[in-house]
Amino acid sequence: MVVTTLSPKHQTTLAMEIVKQLHLTAGARLRQWVEGNRIILEPLPDIMDSFGSLPKPEGMAIPNSPELDEAMEMFIAREVMGLERDD
Repeated sequence: MVVTTLSPKHQTTLAMEIVKQLHLTAGARLRQWVEGNRIILEPLPDIMDSFGSLPKPEGMAIPNSPELDEAMEMFIAREVMGLERDD
């Protein structure tokens, strides 16, 4: 078991063994909630992982921008996964 400390900014660090086990990378989004007196963190799927499974319309360029990524993440969180973002 790893013990971590909550910083004055209410931040903590994940243990490297957990990061490796769950294949987390910088910028990974984690859903969080409380169960009893426990804090639960659940990695959310990366939106970019889905692009390889979708056919690209012929002659259409797919733009790459942070705004597009954010909009797609919000759509998936709301419509597909039934989640609401708490930013």
